[in-house]
Amino acid sequence: MSGNRRTFAAKLQQMRRPESLASRRASIQSNASELLESYIYDEIPHPIDFEPYIMQQKHNDKLVITDIDFPVDDISIERIDRSCLDNVPNDACSVVKDCVAVYQTPFCVVTRNYVNDDVTDANAHHDNELVYEDDLTASNVNSTTDLLTLPELEDISIEGYSKHLTKSRSKHQVDHLLNLVPFDKQSIFSTPAEPAQPSKPFRFQVHCSAFNLEPEIEGIWLSIGIYDASRKCRLSETWYVASPGSCATYEVSKMQLNDIFLVVRLEKMLQPDGDELYLRNNSNISKDEIRRLREIQNTFKERLGSYRMPLAWTAVNLATVLTDGGVVPFENDFKALCITLTNFYREDSNNSDFDLYRNLLDTKRTKKFKCIPGVLTLQLSPATQKEALVEMGAPIYPHLTYKNNLFVYPISLNFSSTSLRNICVKVEYYEVEHRSPLDVWSGQCATTSQNLIRERHTSILYHNKVPQWHDEFKAFLPLNASSKHHLLFTFMHISCTAKKQQAVVSVGGYSWLPIFTPDGRLISGEYCLPISAEKLTPGYSKTVPSPAQNLHWIDNSQGKGLFTVIIKPHSSVTSSDPYINRFLTLSGDMLEGIQSTTTHNLALEGRLRQSVLEVADAECGHIILSLYSILSRLFRLICAPLFFDNGSRTLDLSHQAFESLVNIIQRVHGSTELDSINRSKLLMTYVYYIFDEPNFERGVVYQRRCVFEAVIIQWITHVGPISESLLMHSWFFYQIIIKSMWLSCGSRERIRRFSTDQQDDVSSIMSNIANDISARLSKGDSDAIRCTSYLAHFISDLLSVMNRGFVFSLIRNFMQALTYRYLTSSDLSLLLLAKLEFLRVLTCHEHFVLLALPFSGLSCTTNISPRSSICSSQLSGWSNSTYNLANGANALSPEFRQNHFIVALIIQEIGAALKVNLPHVHKKALELIIDLFVRIDNDERFSRPSIRCHIASLFLPLVLTAIRHQKNMAEPPPTEFNDKLILNEKVANAIAGIATDDNNESSDNEDEDDEENAPILSVTSTRLLLLSSLWILSSCNADQILTWCDSEAVLDLLAFAVDVFEWRSPTGKQRLEAAILGGITKRASLHKWDRNSWRISVNNEEDFGEKLLCTQAVLYSLDVVDTIGISNEASLKILTNLMLRRQSTQVLVASFGLLRFMIYKNSNQSVFTSDLCLALLYHSASLRRDVRASALAALYVLLRNHFEVFNSLSKVQLAEALSTLVSTRPALCQSRLHGTLSMLNTYTNNDVCLRVSVFAKNINRLVTQLCGVVEATEQLQACGDDYDRRVDLMHRIASAHKSSPRLRLAWLRLLRDIHLEKGFITEAALCCVHRAALMSEHMRRYNAGRHLPIGAVAFESISINILEESAIEQEYDETGDWTNESTFKSMLYEAAKLINKAGLFEYAIKIYHLLLPLLNHKEQADVYEQLRDCCNNIVNSKHRLFASYFRVKFLGSVFGPEFDEAEYIYRQPPTTKLSEMSELFEKQLSDRFGPEGFQIIKDSGPVDRSTLSSEIAHVQITFVEPYFEYFERLHRINDIEKNFEIQQFYFSTPFTQSGKPHGDIGEQFKRKTILTTATNFPYITTRIPVVSRREIIMSPLAVAIEDIEKKTSQLENASTPGKMDAKMLGMHLSGCIGTMVNQGIVEVAFTFLRVPDNLWTAEHNLLRLALKGFCRQCSVSLKLNKQLIKPDQKEGQKQLEKLFVKMQETLGPLLEHRYTITPH
Repeated sequence: MSGNRRTFAAKLQQMRRPESLASRRASIQSNASELLESYIYDEIPHPIDFEPYIMQQKHNDKLVITDIDFPVDDISIERIDRSCLDNVPNDACSVVKDCVAVYQTPFCVVTRNYVNDDVTDANAHHDNELVYEDDLTASNVNSTTDLLTLPELEDISIEGYSKHLTKSRSKHQVDHLLNLVPFDKQSIFSTPAEPAQPSKPFRFQVHCSAFNLEPEIEGIWLSIGIYDASRKCRLSETWYVASPGSCATYEVSKMQLNDIFLVVRLEKMLQPDGDELYLRNNSNISKDEIRRLREIQNTFKERLGSYRMPLAWTAVNLATVLTDGGVVPFENDFKALCITLTNFYREDSNNSDFDLYRNLLDTKRTKKFKCIPGVLTLQLSPATQKEALVEMGAPIYPHLTYKNNLFVYPISLNFSSTSLRNICVKVEYYEVEHRSPLDVWSGQCATTSQNLIRERHTSILYHNKVPQWHDEFKAFLPLNASSKHHLLFTFMHISCTAKKQQAVVSVGGYSWLPIFTPDGRLISGEYCLPISAEKLTPGYSKTVPSPAQNLHWIDNSQGKGLFTVIIKPHSSVTSSDPYINRFLTLSGDMLEGIQSTTTHNLALEGRLRQSVLEVADAECGHIILSLYSILSRLFRLICAPLFFDNGSRTLDLSHQAFESLVNIIQRVHGSTELDSINRSKLLMTYVYYIFDEPNFERGVVYQRRCVFEAVIIQWITHVGPISESLLMHSWFFYQIIIKSMWLSCGSRERIRRFSTDQQDDVSSIMSNIANDISARLSKGDSDAIRCTSYLAHFISDLLSVMNRGFVFSLIRNFMQALTYRYLTSSDLSLLLLAKLEFLRVLTCHEHFVLLALPFSGLSCTTNISPRSSICSSQLSGWSNSTYNLANGANALSPEFRQNHFIVALIIQEIGAALKVNLPHVHKKALELIIDLFVRIDNDERFSRPSIRCHIASLFLPLVLTAIRHQKNMAEPPPTEFNDKLILNEKVANAIAGIATDDNNESSDNEDEDDEENAPILSVTSTRLLLLSSLWILSSCNADQILTWCDSEAVLDLLAFAVDVFEWRSPTGKQRLEAAILGGITKRASLHKWDRNSWRISVNNEEDFGEKLLCTQAVLYSLDVVDTIGISNEASLKILTNLMLRRQSTQVLVASFGLLRFMIYKNSNQSVFTSDLCLALLYHSASLRRDVRASALAALYVLLRNHFEVFNSLSKVQLAEALSTLVSTRPALCQSRLHGTLSMLNTYTNNDVCLRVSVFAKNINRLVTQLCGVVEATEQLQACGDDYDRRVDLMHRIASAHKSSPRLRLAWLRLLRDIHLEKGFITEAALCCVHRAALMSEHMRRYNAGRHLPIGAVAFESISINILEESAIEQEYDETGDWTNESTFKSMLYEAAKLINKAGLFEYAIKIYHLLLPLLNHKEQADVYEQLRDCCNNIVNSKHRLFASYFRVKFLGSVFGPEFDEAEYIYRQPPTTKLSEMSELFEKQLSDRFGPEGFQIIKDSGPVDRSTLSSEIAHVQITFVEPYFEYFERLHRINDIEKNFEIQQFYFSTPFTQSGKPHGDIGEQFKRKTILTTATNFPYITTRIPVVSRREIIMSPLAVAIEDIEKKTSQLENASTPGKMDAKMLGMHLSGCIGTMVNQGIVEVAFTFLRVPDNLWTAEHNLLRLALKGFCRQCSVSLKLNKQLIKPDQKEGQKQLEKLFVKMQETLGPLLEHRYTITPH
């Protein structure tokens, strides 16, 4: 039989075999697609013959890894006895015996002893205090700085120095870097957890220790059950308490206990109004009264003692007493507790179960009930009893013990049409009609099968014709139950009164219910039964009660249901499903070997075949309950045919059994909980614990196969629709095959465990599965990924049981099958993901490293292509080589790919994944390698460094992959920390003399076309690739690394890693996102850096994990730098870049030490750079004492080395660095920096060799100078957010740096930036002009080019203030190499751009004229275009507003002596009002002094200091206007001239001689105060101090003349062609000629011109002329306005003309010419 099956399978396999390799290659060549441009077809080489090779290597004494084979105890088979066995009666049938055998058979467990899924953090130690500078505060920080012992000054070898640094770094390093990767390793990296052992639910014991109900006059029945109020169901069998002191065991599934209640019910003997006695106050009842009550109760007891009535109930929420957070505890964690109940709620006769559930959920409802006082004490403790109450509402789970019970729940009865009132229902169990009932019922106070009784009675609701019950009756079904067995219900009236000739019990009707349905199922569910009023006739039990039966039905209802009852079977040997019953019964009989006639056997065979097929159609819940029995029976049918009639007949049901098995697995899988890889936990439990090779001791079986062999043959031969389900649930059959293999192979040698036929069977099924999976993948079926994972777990298991060389061939064939599908695939990502998932699972094998053969004879240095063939021309060969599907044929030698087969596959597939533009594929590939490295880290077998080094060397090609893809990695954003620490790039370039173009941002895009089509790695993929490279490099030695890689390329990769693993705070991330959102290209968006890409939320724990990962990644990078040697500029770049980023203190201290070692190792070279100085100076002021000490030591060694090489110190670079530092870090502690710099002298004094040398003197001068810079900038920090003070201080510092033009340029640039930030464009533009002038002045001294400006004087026409740049000093020996024409041109371009933006077009023209001689013709053409635009802007501008000016005077000692009584002129935007200026100062002063600590003085008059409070700040704010002398007014014609180069301002204060500010026109004087500033406006600052002031007193006549001239000027400006505005002209005319003002003009004329001739003076004549000019201008303006007005404004124009004529007539006589009388 087996041979025939195998032959058929071989033919079927031949039909399924894919086309040959040659035809595939022909197809590839004929279908040249776009895909082949990136991937070249490559056949996977055949792996090494593993088993013979291992045998040879075992005798090799040179192996680094000695344990090269799997351990002897790799696999163990254990049989675990069940904790509780069931006793089965001897007369049980075969079905019962087989079912119980499943429950009693010991668990069979096959264990791989070396599997270790625990990939949690196994780091032995890490710093508890992981500190970043940003996390510290200045409080409680020791400001002293330690002096370190410098090995550089001692006689120490380079090797000793290196060991010293390595030891220091190791104190802060974790043992395993990759354990810090923030992934949920249990769900992503681990193999699925071991299935849970089948076990009973949580059990606890309830002990009724005491019960008391006053008065104690009768016995009380107690019943306790568990109810689920939310689901409205019972969860347990009801325990009827026998007496205080008894106990019962409950079972509760391990689930949430919310809304789960322990309900206690009280019942008493039936009697009228029996509960009234307990409702009254019985605390003072006498003994006599109690005796009398007991006598009464005894009287009732004689008649009614067997009948109960409800009394009261109460409940306990188990979630409040049993659990911690609502979860059921484990039994060994459960501690005994005591519960005391004191209130019992009176039972309402109409209460249903629905009312009970509602009352349990709504505790407020119970307050409405009457309470019966009493005391019930319950003790809850761990279970000790074997027998437990049946759990009713548990989740569906297979039976584990023998149970055969039937629960009967009488629910309600409707006897409203009868005279019966005190109704009781008697329930009996009959085997045969009209015979004695069977003793099957559990007694009132019994929970076991002992002492069973014949009948049960319901409780009685007094005088209730429609009762509702809560009773529960438990029956122990007999094992021989048949269709004749039935329940009989007898309905009785119980008489409470003792009347003569009246029986206690009166029968009112009957009803019944068969135990089995017509199709053979146990009855289950709710039934509404009719009631017969007469005795039942013979044969009644054959059917359910119905109208068809000739009986007298109550209520003449023709069989209408009056009695509702619920039946719940609870049996582990008899199912409620007919298909399951039929299958277990028939198959059990056949396996038992029952013999019969041939005819009978033929009929039985047909029924058995049908039952095997139909069992899969049973209800899923019933299948799960009987799952273990069904599966065990099916596997027995699959493994062996049945022989009967003494072997003359054969019945082979394997095909049907296998088909049913597949269907059952599919249904159960879809109905149960799944594990992490989508496998049914329930089925996995069966495989792991229950499944065993079938036992054929009973029955007639002449031929059998092992389960694995039978399943494989059935799998091969099954085609059609079932193959779909078979593949999707293949994991179950894989697990069955593997376990069967282990149970069958015994302890035979691995290579001889399985025959050739068996191996061929495995190869055939693997080929079929590979073809099916690859076909699905090519069609884009994502479920195929899951199938691949199942297959990978199967192959991983095969590696532990079969010939490993044979299994390697299976791996190769599967990977090759997927490779064949690349050309026909509709979704390339699925194929790649399938390969990666397949390899990931293989790497989880506990002996994966041994399978990779990391032996000395097969090291990568001898079996992999040498570096010369890979990394020549700085890896150009690698980078430009075509990467094929196997990824790396050009990199990995055939010998390597054959010997290290799986490792080579991993390297190839990771490379292939990174070549496609699929980010999720990148992530999957890199997670694979991270997972593998984590497992190696956590494996104690490979903890020795030499072994780890050998293993890591196998993966060095991955480092080349990282180097190749570095240009495609996600670039980290500019560091926020770096931006604050140093000048931005433009400022740094300006200091260094490098030209920058602010207008056009350009970059070198030579390789843009090449990179455009390259895949871009996401942030997560970038970090994973870098981490895996760090793991490899840190584990290898220098020789191994340099054999593979170019040191420059590795160092460049490490430098990039340092940038990537900079800690970025959440707020920084948000600012970054805001900066890069909007207008971002698709390619740039892929580079967007998200610090939280690995986390869902940001909290302290996650922040610490991220910080720790960043710290450890950088420390590991330093290890690699130290390992491969630090003797080039790339190493210095890494260290400098590291110091300029946000790093932990541990990293900083390690980097300073490595820098000193680098200087010591290369003492003949100087590594002095500006960035390095800046970083060391910054960290010299750190809050951390150890960081300050290490940074200072490194700074001293750096200066010492520079002096030894060049015999000088670079003072300028240090001064610039320090000045930049203190200006851009306002929170820097100047005192710490000052103290740290002073320590340089201490190091010099301790340096014996250089103590009295020129170096010591230079250091002393340098320290003095640097401390001066610190002191000069300390005041900058005190400014806070005060913009004006900050600008003044920065201007002062810039002026102090005239001796260093480079520093002055830097400060002017910073001043420009702060102006631009606040929106003061004019001041920012002038900063640019000053910088250009300073550069021009410096270039004039060192360059003689005639085309260059002659210095700062060339800019004099723009602003006279620029001449201050010509007074530069030269203290330092600076050369002109930092200046050039390109830089100068960029400064002029920048100045012109900002001046244009400020609207100063006339001065932009002058800048362009200075720029023209420096440009070529093409650039000149562009400039002339700009000149044309400037001229057009001047011509087209009608109203040009430039600025508003305010005089601000500070009064008060709180400002300090420098600002007390200081007076400034502020330049503000042109539309700024006095109220707005006041509000601005109110905010500033409120922030500085508090809301009550200042006062704004708005009066412009003189201030009496004696009237001011000395404790608050006073600020006087006055609006001022430019003041021009008479000769200036003649030259300042246009607007730009009137608003530029202003040095004098005035404001007017009216007064009278009487002291009042205002009076009549003839008495009104005016004081005009003229203020002179230190420099001209506009300037590089927004405020300029007032240096002088003078006052002019104007007489009333002069005041009048000034007012008339001002009005005339306003009319003239409004009427000027080109600036004409009809609206403004009309407003001015209305103001000048209107009634009110007209009266004012006339009044002025009458007041001052009606004087005698002898008093007529020149001033009177000036007033007369001013009035005549005013009238003349009014006439011109009226005519012009008449032309501009609209038709609806003509009436207003006529009115103005009338008023003007009237004004002329009035003023005419007064404006006649009069001669001035000059007194003699």
